[in-house]
Amino acid sequence: MAPQSTLVPFGSVGTVNASAQILNGPSKYDLMFALFGRTSEKLYPVTFKVKKGDEVKELIMHVVSVSIEDGSGESWNIETQSADFQLRFSGYYRTDRRTGVLTPKSK
Repeated sequence: MAPQSTLVPFGSVGTVNASAQILNGPSKYDLMFALFGRTSEKLYPVTFKVKKGDEVKELIMHVVSVSIEDGSGESWNIETQSADFQLRFSGYYRTDRRTGVLTPKSK
């Protein structure tokens, strides 16, 4: 099954308290640029390929915050929002492996 690109992420993956596994995501540089390169007029979205159950999708997301998880320089706590600004997520992301977990947040 080929991944689907979507601007309104998750569909059934976005149900409350349902985490999705990140199979592939942005490089450390792209993650940093998505956060620090943005202005009020220009956002730099990143793509996360995620899986929940048998469903695999590519999600276009804006990075809202990044914090150090373990001090390795590769392990991060992240917050993102969907490209349409309707959904927010928190999660864990490892830039050297480009894997992690995203969990929907209530507004």
